[in-house]
Amino acid sequence: MSYTILLLLAIFISLSVCSDGKKSKPIEKSEIQIDKDRCTLRPNPGPCKAMFPGYYYDHSKTSCQEFIYGGCQGSLPFKTLEACEKSCL
Repeated sequence: MSYTILLLLAIFISLSVCSDGKKSKPIEKSEIQIDKDRCTLRPNPGPCKAMFPGYYYDHSKTSCQEFIYGGCQGSLPFKTLEACEKSCL
């Protein structure tokens, strides 16, 4: 038990020391284009039976819509409504 705690502590310390402290870089145009490309993805719940809320952009309704994602394979264009709206509207 105590070895597990020591191991976890050592991992935590090594990860904090190894981080370079750089701030996140600004979003580049290519990353913005990737988000726009996600607006064309059709939702696909996949074969698994989990029930995660997911979102996709519906071009016919010009709005983001919710669907249920099964948790594996399939297609999950956006995890949140906010991300969908920010990218597609």
